[in-house]
Amino acid sequence: MPKILFYTEMKKQWIYIILILSTSFISFSCSSKETQKKNSTEKEDIPFQGIEIPICYDYDWQIISFDICINGKDTLFAIFDTGADGVTFPKSLEKKYLQYKDSLSVATCGYSEIFTERVKFVSWNIGRRTPDDDLSAPRVLLGWNFFEGTIMELSFNQKYIRILDNTDDLQGYESVPIIKKDKDIYVPVTISIQGKSISLLSLIDTGFNSTFLSHSGVFPDLDYTKSEKAYGIYSGWKKFTGHFLLADTVKIGSNYICNKNIGITENIEIISKGKTIDNLIGCTFFENFTLVFDFKNYVLYLKPIINMNQ
Repeated sequence: MPKILFYTEMKKQWIYIILILSTSFISFSCSSKETQKKNSTEKEDIPFQGIEIPICYDYDWQIISFDICINGKDTLFAIFDTGADGVTFPKSLEKKYLQYKDSLSVATCGYSEIFTERVKFVSWNIGRRTPDDDLSAPRVLLGWNFFEGTIMELSFNQKYIRILDNTDDLQGYESVPIIKKDKDIYVPVTISIQGKSISLLSLIDTGFNSTFLSHSGVFPDLDYTKSEKAYGIYSGWKKFTGHFLLADTVKIGSNYICNKNIGITENIEIISKGKTIDNLIGCTFFENFTLVFDFKNYVLYLKPIINMNQ
């Protein structure tokens, strides 16, 4: 998926921000263990009895990935990207899977979904899990609607996804609405920067391994003399120049992170995954919280991670 390649004049070094990167092949055990925790309360003394999917997440690279099984026989690596929908294959796998475009079974650790649409084949690479990963292992991009109709907990520091029965046992979480527009999911975000507070809707994009990205049409009055100039390419789509600027806070509800660089392109639009987007918020924000996506009622729950081991 799209890769942004930035060059920073001030530091004279390449900085990579990858919107969808590839992963190496890793095999996970899906068996339940007595040390697993109940629901999202993260209590050590109560085993979790439901579906739990181990994930790979590297705090230096910020991409979520896990194993999936296609049609009950082929194991592939999946990058979980809430900024996408459906299943996206690289063009190299089109010959093998095109015949299943109207009925594709995807399963992992006791959870499965059959896609009767939204199966796509694309010419761009689906990227790496880490900079050193081998691109030869087969992989796909898996969108948020793999979990549509469920309540899904995502723990970055404990490295799992869990399917919950309900949200009754959630403790210490704040809830905010998820706004579903067409096939995408958005959340209200507030950016405080240069004495201004700007509230907007932002695409929830776990395939974006940075904090926040927008464009000059949304932020027309910022002082860009205080920024680091950046040059980049959105995959094979649209070239752009932009800026890194230091935001005082990036906030969802009352949960926020401080003093983070955000990206502002000089274009008046962002092209991501073949669609036009104004704003997106990524894993560098979300990794500071345990998340519960209620895809039944379209509510996002956030709880700050305490003593996070990075």
